[in-house]
Amino acid sequence: MGWSSSHAQLLDVFSGSDLQVSLETAIGCDLSSRLRSNLTVQPLYSLGDSGCESVNPAVSGTYYSNATCTVSVQFERTSQQQFCAQATDKVMLGEAGGDVSGWTLSPGTTYNIGALSLNGLSQPYRRSEVYRTLSTAAGECRLLMRIYKKDLTDGAPQRVLIALHGGSWRSRGFGSFGIESSVAQYTDRGFVVFAPYYRLLGGSEGSAACNGATLSQITDDAQAALSWVETNAAAFGASGLPVVLGQSAGAHLALSLAVNQPQRIGASILLYPPTDFSDLLQQLQAGEYTNEEGIGLMNLVLGDAQQFDVADSPVPENSYPVIVEQQNRGYPPMQILHGLADELVPARQSVRLCNALAGRTLTDEVTVNDQLAVQTSCGLQSELSLFTEANHALDICLSNSALLASTCLSGSRESRQLIANKMQQVALWAAQQVSVANESTSAGSGAVGTGWMVLLFVFLLPGRRGFRPGVIRSCIC
Repeated sequence: MGWSSSHAQLLDVFSGSDLQVSLETAIGCDLSSRLRSNLTVQPLYSLGDSGCESVNPAVSGTYYSNATCTVSVQFERTSQQQFCAQATDKVMLGEAGGDVSGWTLSPGTTYNIGALSLNGLSQPYRRSEVYRTLSTAAGECRLLMRIYKKDLTDGAPQRVLIALHGGSWRSRGFGSFGIESSVAQYTDRGFVVFAPYYRLLGGSEGSAACNGATLSQITDDAQAALSWVETNAAAFGASGLPVVLGQSAGAHLALSLAVNQPQRIGASILLYPPTDFSDLLQQLQAGEYTNEEGIGLMNLVLGDAQQFDVADSPVPENSYPVIVEQQNRGYPPMQILHGLADELVPARQSVRLCNALAGRTLTDEVTVNDQLAVQTSCGLQSELSLFTEANHALDICLSNSALLASTCLSGSRESRQLIANKMQQVALWAAQQVSVANESTSAGSGAVGTGWMVLLFVFLLPGRRGFRPGVIRSCIC
């Protein structure tokens, strides 16, 4: 769903405001620049007094991507103030006119707010392209695709990763920021990252032409994004079946691609995903799911969720554990990460998906006992990692900052380290799942580098506060 359920835990970030509020105002966003790290930048080339010279682009202008200065690159500098203006524009962000037209270095890619630190990585370049134009009742909706690359110079072919932002399917700003602050983890490991925006539920963000969408229209946008990437990846030096990654609502969209188009996806990374609308709706109607934000969102999607028939659209087509259990089509490898303290999207959503992938009964239990984390096999190629202390947006942790020492949705220092280790493993795992044009491995087969995933193992650190260890049963409340 979205990240906003966790915003209450980010209090006192800037003068009593939470991180989202800070980023939604130009002044707060500018103050947040103190969360940035100095990342290295891969150089471009420029014609100087000594001929074609390697330079770090600092001003807007024409540069070159090769050492002979024959292939031009248009670069546009993005200042912190410009970044904040883009990030806080609730109407234009993600739509044509909302980004610069050339390659840039976005400050958003340097925010060191993840459980896994950005230290030692390179800042990726970014540009945007319109990937879909739609005529709607309110006008023309032109959706952007952001593309991120570590290096614009000629080099070895790269892998493809499609990153889908969260935001409860109704907002872009904070979810987009979450994606952008993590892309360096993947561009540094040989991926070109394609990050599409999509139409939105409701009317709180986006232009009138791009909001007021249905959930089926949003999943259709994800499908269109996949098709655009398949057609255009080679132009950005990338090839092979894409890995799809999503956070929350974005993880739901990534899962929709992996389940509905399994032959076109190499692997998927699902962070705290809502996977099973039928189960969540039944819990809501039984009074077992009580999160107010989640109930409000279900009402936005379904109307009166309390009275909605679980057999009516869009519930069945968004109940992926049931679909997987019934169809058993052979799905791409999946890495699923979820926090047991997540009240917006209960971890049982991921447990049910894992059970379906493994051919187990959907209601089978996962024993947690007194561990900080437990990993379990979801069949031979997929894996679920559960973190006892982690909340929604478990990959967000600001404890490296002197200003924000106590703000970490990952949990304690030990829990944060476990999540950081896992995120690093997942990024490396993703590169092993898919091939590029000049490699001999089979793209998307899942046969490369998955041996360690078959093992079932438990981290043996002592349990912490905030969750009663035991067994995940029919309700995680």
